[in-house]
Amino acid sequence: MSSRLLFLALLCTLAAACSTTPRWPHPLTPLDALPWPHPPLDAVCEAAAAPALPALAPQTGRLRVENAVRLLPAMVVTTLDIVAVTAAGGFDPGVQGPLDLDLGGRGEVIEVTPLTDGRALARVRLAGAGPLSLGLRSGALTGTSPLMVYETRLPVWELTVDQVRLDGLAATAHEDRRLPARLTVNGIEYDTTVRLHGGTSRDYPKKSYRFDLAEGRQLDGRRRLILRAEWNDKTMLRNWLAHEVFRRGTWLPTPEARYVHFRVNGRYYGLMLQVERIDGAFLTARGLDPEGDLYESDPPLGGRVGDMTPLPPDQYPVVYDHHAGATDHADLRRLIEEVLTLEPGAFVDALPREVAVDDLLVYLAAMAAVQNHDHVRKNYYLYRATTSPRGWVVLPWDLDLTFGHMWSEGEDVLGERITTDADPFVGSLLEGQGQHNALIERVLAYPELRARMVAMAHRIAATTMAPNAIERRITAVLCDVLPDLAADERKRAANAEYPARLAEIRQFVAARGAVLRTLR
Repeated sequence: MSSRLLFLALLCTLAAACSTTPRWPHPLTPLDALPWPHPPLDAVCEAAAAPALPALAPQTGRLRVENAVRLLPAMVVTTLDIVAVTAAGGFDPGVQGPLDLDLGGRGEVIEVTPLTDGRALARVRLAGAGPLSLGLRSGALTGTSPLMVYETRLPVWELTVDQVRLDGLAATAHEDRRLPARLTVNGIEYDTTVRLHGGTSRDYPKKSYRFDLAEGRQLDGRRRLILRAEWNDKTMLRNWLAHEVFRRGTWLPTPEARYVHFRVNGRYYGLMLQVERIDGAFLTARGLDPEGDLYESDPPLGGRVGDMTPLPPDQYPVVYDHHAGATDHADLRRLIEEVLTLEPGAFVDALPREVAVDDLLVYLAAMAAVQNHDHVRKNYYLYRATTSPRGWVVLPWDLDLTFGHMWSEGEDVLGERITTDADPFVGSLLEGQGQHNALIERVLAYPELRARMVAMAHRIAATTMAPNAIERRITAVLCDVLPDLAADERKRAANAEYPARLAEIRQFVAARGAVLRTLR
């Protein structure tokens, strides 16, 4: 073949390659005309801008409060564990006898048990915020325990349940067992069942819980309630902050997340995050069709993943949990097996009818801003209303691996390394590398849609994710949660290291914004 013919053949090859780059033929709404929310600015709480976690003086004497932190809420019945110690400070099981408590006029002693084998229990209700010196006496033995009393600003949830059976839940963490219990929220009692919530988090020392209230009972319009421990995140803020970015920075239906003061059988269990469950009640509360089809990508560990590629028929219910709707995977299978496998020409015509494109793009833009890679194969919801022409919408869920923390093969979700430059287009393979999601891959194959997603990410990074906006969110929430956070003995971070962990979020926000600004 002559050089001229070779050259012409090469041109034809290049032209064919170029022609495979899909172009988006449909009109796009101007970005400024999209339904961006306009949330009000948060009031700044100066006390929380640089949190000062209280450091209490050492306990003295032979009788002491065993609680390590010794921060106690006012006007809530609290159980104290009292122990006797030797002169050298070790536990002394030989001490027996009655125990007296002196609250210095700051509350009431509801019950106190005698010291038996060196231990006693006291139930108290303390009044007034501020330092308190608790006096302890048993015969000739005395002790003084400096305490700090605070007034919680959070809803108080108390679980009353058989403690032995609750401990049994932890011992069989991955069995889906439920226990009858009573849940009291701000003085109102609800009959409920309780079980552990989550996947790998069931193995953590601080558990997450799910409650199913008795038929006919609701709390804030919901029967099914979730309390997340957030133990893997040393700040306990990432999941909440990421939900706030979606709620304040996009128009997507996003679960509400709020902190609560959680107690179990009279003892403070810890600061917990109540995250609204995505179900029929969630849809109804937002004026959405509760009869629409709703699926959660929740594949089992080690099994098939929810990457929107075809599965054997019996695997769809395993990978995609059906929460609402009547078709029971038929419509989802159609999206995955028919729509997402169309040839480019047919696909570009079908996509606007089948998927709410701008909703998907803003979802991906917000995920890029908070740097979440955990949503590509799991931890997302798919929803399609029966009467809406908008098509499928992807909803965010389980946003704890954000703001710098990522999964790694060696450390799973507990690594301490902070990453700021992870792939913003995760789900769309780059030269065959990375995590794959067929829906993301096909949508971001269009340069116009990819550029639109980048423009949305720029907007989110400059508004909701701007350093001053995140700082206001952090300081506002710490105004409410800081005492309960400091008193939480089950959290993963020690009080002394918490400010440094908080600084990592601030540093991530600035660095991630710089990364996103380089995208075009």
